[in-house]
Amino acid sequence: MSVDGKWRCRSIERIEACNNAEVSARAHHRARHYVQQANRWASHREPAPQLPGEPIHPGLLAQIWATLKLGLAGLISPLWAPAIMFRANVNNRRAQQLTIDFPAQVRRIANGETPTLLGNTVAELPAEIRLAIISDQHRGIAGRLDWQRRQRTEPIVQALLQHYADGEWHLCENGDIEDFWSVGGSTSGAIYDMLRILGALLDRIGQPALSIETARYQLNAIIANHFEIYRVIRDEFVAKGRYVRTIGNHDNVIRRPMVADQLRAHLGVHPIADFVALRSGDQLVALVAHGHHTDGWNAPFRDNLGKLSSWMASTLIDVPRLDSPEGLPPQAATTVILEGRLPNKLITINPIFGANSSYDSLDEELLANSIAAAGLDHIWYLLGHTHSPVEAPVMSRGIKWKRYANSGSGLVQDVVTAIEWDGTVENPTARVVAWTLDSLGVAQRIELFTESAPEPDRPEPGIEQPVGN
Repeated sequence: MSVDGKWRCRSIERIEACNNAEVSARAHHRARHYVQQANRWASHREPAPQLPGEPIHPGLLAQIWATLKLGLAGLISPLWAPAIMFRANVNNRRAQQLTIDFPAQVRRIANGETPTLLGNTVAELPAEIRLAIISDQHRGIAGRLDWQRRQRTEPIVQALLQHYADGEWHLCENGDIEDFWSVGGSTSGAIYDMLRILGALLDRIGQPALSIETARYQLNAIIANHFEIYRVIRDEFVAKGRYVRTIGNHDNVIRRPMVADQLRAHLGVHPIADFVALRSGDQLVALVAHGHHTDGWNAPFRDNLGKLSSWMASTLIDVPRLDSPEGLPPQAATTVILEGRLPNKLITINPIFGANSSYDSLDEELLANSIAAAGLDHIWYLLGHTHSPVEAPVMSRGIKWKRYANSGSGLVQDVVTAIEWDGTVENPTARVVAWTLDSLGVAQRIELFTESAPEPDRPEPGIEQPVGN
């Protein structure tokens, strides 16, 4: 501490704060050292890289760790299985009430007030811009969790980012951009899981340093693994003041100030919030959010069920000879999107446990009804979270939610979907588009929904998946 810092600490009212700061700094230094050493050890024990198209081998440590976790989970399943069912029911009833009350939160945002929801920060942009919105990219570290390279969407994301940058669009990355919930898949992924569990236990007793430093290291590793994407975001959007970020459930650690600061250290200063309000004068024209605030499994600060389901799915995939499906969309999903056969309907879920057979846990239908009943359906709602791209989807009673769009995800093979908000015209529009590469590797932009597009019943094969909800 500086001489000036020591002098300030001699004031009685500052002594405790200064002592706490010193203890915290030491704790973070130690935690950072342990995390770096553990990952340095892991990096020298990763399995050899597989050739394109070959199955991803997670490595011996990840397999042993997953087997131990599965064995322990099996032993205590008589305790946790009923507890999960009970908690799912309780959380779903709470989510239903949150959904019914959501219009009141929209009104607060419209009036320039802070919402009373958990996770209530709001960033503001003028509505008279062109804004590209992508969500649910689930960027990860090298290995099994490197969804974008495995699904061949890395060059597509680079191409679409450059397209919007060249057109001077703003960019909103609308939650679940990095994936901090998926674990294993490599030696480093198994080490991350161990550190994450230990960090969470220490966090519960007021020692958050290991949890924070683990998240910061993981963020650094993800950014290094997708360096070119982050370079374009930094140079073409953040540096020009055209970037905003929302917090999802899989990247909820960005909510912690030290992790957010680490992200800004890579990208530059930019707003990070739960909601983005697009205003024209004092009027709320559109509301952008990840979409998990009314989700019983994944709502901010009430997401333990979602974390547990992702953790268990990751565990099962790494157990040798178990042959568990990964949940990534098959090639059929690509065909459904590119042929214009996407189901343009709202999601409904089980009213007891708050989920459905496609792993959805956000009741879009109930949300639409709540907003319409409150007379707030003149506002645009631009969400992600579900991985199911829709535009003015149809409700079960045959009525369209005309001012709703969902950006889908970046997890479908060879396809990335996005929302294009154009507020520069007299009547603003939100268009859902897909990006892919043609046989020559040239990026193609496809508008997904037109007046003549079919509206088949849900579900089309493989659109939803458990990776990201």
